[in-house]
Amino acid sequence: MDELSIITQNLSGKYNENSVKKYMQAQKANIYAFQELKQQRCKIAYLCINDSLEKNEADAVRAEEIWKEAFPWLDFKSGYYQEAEVTYGGKEITIINFHSSLRYSAQMRYVLLKRISEVKDELVILLGDFNAAFKNQTEHNIPDNDRFLRWITQELGFEELLADEEKENSPHYTFQYNKKNEHKEVIEKKKLDHIFVSKKMFKLTNEGWNFLIEYIDDVNKNFSQSTEAFTDHSGIRLTIQVGK
Repeated sequence: MDELSIITQNLSGKYNENSVKKYMQAQKANIYAFQELKQQRCKIAYLCINDSLEKNEADAVRAEEIWKEAFPWLDFKSGYYQEAEVTYGGKEITIINFHSSLRYSAQMRYVLLKRISEVKDELVILLGDFNAAFKNQTEHNIPDNDRFLRWITQELGFEELLADEEKENSPHYTFQYNKKNEHKEVIEKKKLDHIFVSKKMFKLTNEGWNFLIEYIDDVNKNFSQSTEAFTDHSGIRLTIQVGK
């Protein structure tokens, strides 16, 4: 494999099987990390390996153990977390697909932080819909969300991968919320979708690994007039190349 292509995409429930298959055929990624994929028997946080909607090689075993230790009175919400091991460039990489449910946000964020604290010294790619933006990535900052993401980066050493054109004060928004009050329509933009890598993963750039981030906005009904738009989230593609 010359390169590894991974896409994270929240489908927001506004899709059908044909639109998802067309999406996969058009994007031609190796791995798709979907959130809010509710068709058939799929999980909401779903990892599709090798272009197959039917093949699920991911699990949430350790995440469920952490949940049950901390919240034994609640059933584990497996639909918001999946992880899988893949091999690329001769290295084993853990991919974690995460969706921060609004209803179970505190519990799922606890599970995630606990789990990635266990694997932070390994090769890890963490991606998904975090329902949180850094304070410079939103027009309406929520301090708790900023602190949650900064725990991932500052306390656990993960690095957010950004496109070349992104700067501190010019993020690429992935979600747009339109709401009306009694006077006017308010449009709020924020970056809720992220791709992070562990410190060990990021250090592979010193060994000739390249990480390229691209945004898929044409599927986002708020950002595009495309007839293919079917969700309110942009997708993010990570392309990993070795020795290029």
